[in-house]
Amino acid sequence: MQGHSGPHPPLPKVRQLDAAGVLIHAKEQRHVMSTFKYVLNQQVTLTKSTESGEVIGRAEYTHADNNYLIQYQAADGRQVEDWWTETAIQTA
Repeated sequence: MQGHSGPHPPLPKVRQLDAAGVLIHAKEQRHVMSTFKYVLNQQVTLTKSTESGEVIGRAEYTHADNNYLIQYQAADGRQVEDWWTETAIQTA
């Protein structure tokens, strides 16, 4: 291999594609991998009420807050499963 002094050829640059298969610009790549604030089975409380429950699902989006499926007992005693944004819940 001409012009290369190492024992192996140089590695290709890593490229990331979005869900539609479109190349993501290098400056945007650091934002692709989201981290979840809450883990599955974690106990959380709704920020605007005293209702609390368990995280049973999570969803991440490219242009929106992470969402969590929470199973909890509503104030009227019913069992409820509903999606809440990351800012609408807090650690129990």
